[in-house]
Formats: sequence, C-alpha cells, structure tokens
Amino acid sequence: KNMINDRLGKLDKNVAEVERHALDAKGTELYQKAKTSQQKYTDSIKAAIALAEQNKNEDAFALYNKSASPAADACTDDLRNLSTYYNDLSKKMDADTTVEGDKAMQIMIIFIISMILLMGLIGITTMKSITGPLKLMVALCKDLASGDFRAKPRQVQQKDEIGELADALVDMRENIHTVLRHVTE
Repeated sequence: KNMINDRLGKLDKNVAEVERHALDAKGTELYQKAKTSQQKYTDSIKAAIALAEQNKNEDAFALYNKSASPAADACTDDLRNLSTYYNDLSKKMDADTTVEGDKAMQIMIIFIISMILLMGLIGITTMKSITGPLKLMVALCKDLASGDFRAKPRQVQQKDEIGELADALVDMRENIHTVLRHVTE
C-alpha cells in the first residue's frame, strides 16, 4: 500500500509540475487528457487497495486487471504523448532558432565586410588627397632645382596645411624669379 501511495504521490507531483508551465492549446488538451486518465488510474488503484484491505484479494486483483492496469497504460500513453508533443515542439523551435541565428550571422558578416570596404575606400581617398598634392609640390621643387622659375597656374587648391605649403612654394618660386630678374637687369 505504501509503495503504491508513493508512486501515486510521485505521479501527482509530476502532473502538478506540468500544470505550473504555460501550455498552448494542444498542450492543454493533451494535459487534460493525461490528467483525466491519471484520475481514473488513481481511483481504480484506490478501489483495488480498499478491496485488498478488506481481504478481498481476488476481487482486488480482478479490479486491478480490469481497471487499474489499463488506466495506468492509458495514463502512461497520455503523458508520453504530451512529452512527445513538447519534445517535437522544442526541436522545431531549436531548428527555427538555428535558422535565425544563421541569418543574423550572415547579416553580421555582410556588415563587417561592408565596413572594411568602406574604411578601405575612405583610407584610399584620404591617402590620395594627401599624396596627390605632395606629388605636385615635389614636381614643383624639382622644377625649381632644375632652374625653371616660370609662373605656372596653381595646381593645389586645398585650404589646409598642404594648401599653405603649396602657396609657400609658389610664393618662393615667384620671389626667386623676381630676384633673378633683378639680378639679370
């Protein structure tokens, strides 16, 4: 009797644990079916125990075979169906999560590659905006070194430090050209 009562207590505890969780419509339907079969099993077991306590062992055994055993099987099947349903649902949710995670990973990779390309483009543009005018100024310095002091149109139009350096080189060329003209006169 104690062993059966312990098993019934564990079954009640497990069924009550399921009840604590939020169930969807199908889960609620499966849970109610399992709970109904559990109640039938509990009632038939208690009736069989009551007969056994009255020393009506044959009647208790017959009742157990007729009602309790099939009710136990039905309860087990109903609980298995509930478990299988949520196991399948869990697998589907896991698959969906994996697909969404893969999509997020692809978006992150595309974003990172885009940022790398954008940074490269900005770097190249910045580099050209600095090296282009410097190359023009180096050419002007080479012209000056070779003795070419002729007035030429200004090629660097920037208003930053590089532009100031270009202006200083143009002024220097004009000043040297003026000095040379005075010396030759």
